[in-house]
Amino acid sequence: MEKHFLASANSCNGFINLFKNINPDKNSFTYILKGGPGTGKSSVMKMLANTYKNKGYDIEYFYCSSDPESLDGVKICKKNIAIVDGTAPHITEATIPGVKEKIINVGEFIKPQIKKHKNTIEKLLIKKKQNFEKAYETLRATSHLINIENKTNFKVNKLNLKEKFSLIPQKHCGSERKLFCSFITKNGIENFYYKNKFKNIEVLPFNFFENALLLENLSKMLKENNFNFISFMSPLNPTLREAIYIEETKKIIFAFNINENLLESFKNKTIIQKLLKQAGSYIERAKYYHKKIEVYYVKNMDFDGLKKYIKNIENQL
Repeated sequence: MEKHFLASANSCNGFINLFKNINPDKNSFTYILKGGPGTGKSSVMKMLANTYKNKGYDIEYFYCSSDPESLDGVKICKKNIAIVDGTAPHITEATIPGVKEKIINVGEFIKPQIKKHKNTIEKLLIKKKQNFEKAYETLRATSHLINIENKTNFKVNKLNLKEKFSLIPQKHCGSERKLFCSFITKNGIENFYYKNKFKNIEVLPFNFFENALLLENLSKMLKENNFNFISFMSPLNPTLREAIYIEETKKIIFAFNINENLLESFKNKTIIQKLLKQAGSYIERAKYYHKKIEVYYVKNMDFDGLKKYIKNIENQL
C-alpha cells in the first residue's frame, strides 16, 4: 500500500516544516540525506522505496511543496525507517547520531569541477531566493483576507462529534501526527487526497472555517480517547485542519468537498484565488531556477560512486 503526503508547506504563514512527523515513533530510525540540488537525493529515496515496495512493504511518500514531482522523504512503515532530505529549507539534524539517525552526505560525490560554475550558481540562487520572497509576500497578503473570511464567514454550529463518529475509548496509547496533503501551485491549491484512495469518507456539512473548528474539537476528543490519527493542516492557515484520518476506523473526515474548490464558500474567493495563483507562479519561477542549478550538479556528480555507497546503505536496512 502507498500513501502520499507532504511534510512541509509554502503557506500563508510562511514556510512550515513538519519533518519531525515523518517518522515520529520513539523506536524509529531516520537516514538524513545532505547535499545540494541535483545531487541525487530524490533518486536515492525512490530507489530505496521501490526496493521495499517490491518486497511487499507499505510505503509513505513525502513530496516537495515547491515541486510535487520531487520527493522530500519516504518511510518504510513496518520497519519504522525513513529516508529524508535534510537540506534547506527543511533542515533536519540528527538528535542521537547512530542511534536514532544516520547522516548521509551525498555532497561527497560532487566533483571538484563544479567550482568553475560558482558565479553562475550564485546568481541562480539569488534569483531563486527572490522569487520565494515574492511568493511569501503575496501569501502574507492573502493571509489577511483569509483572516477576514474567518471572522465574517462564520457561525457556531453544534454537532455531537463523539456520537457521530463512535469515539469509543481505545485501550492503547494514541497520538496525533500533523502533515499536509494540499499545496499551492500556479493553479491555486491542489492536493494529493485522490492519490491515497480513501474509501471511508465523510464531509462535514458547514463552511470551511466552521468545519475546521469542528475538526479541532474532534482532534481533542480523539486524543482524550487514545486514537491514532493524522491531522492534515491547511496551507491557507497551518493552524487549521482541513481533514483528519482516524487510523483505527480508516475513516477520513474533510472540512471541504475535495471534488469542489476549497474556496467555494469564501466571500472573497475570486481575489484570494488570484493571489494564490500569483504566489504559485512565483514558486514555479523559483523551481525553474532550482532546476537550472540542478543541471550543473548533475553534470558534476559521481553517480556511480553514489550508487555503490547507497547499495551499502540498502544492505544495512
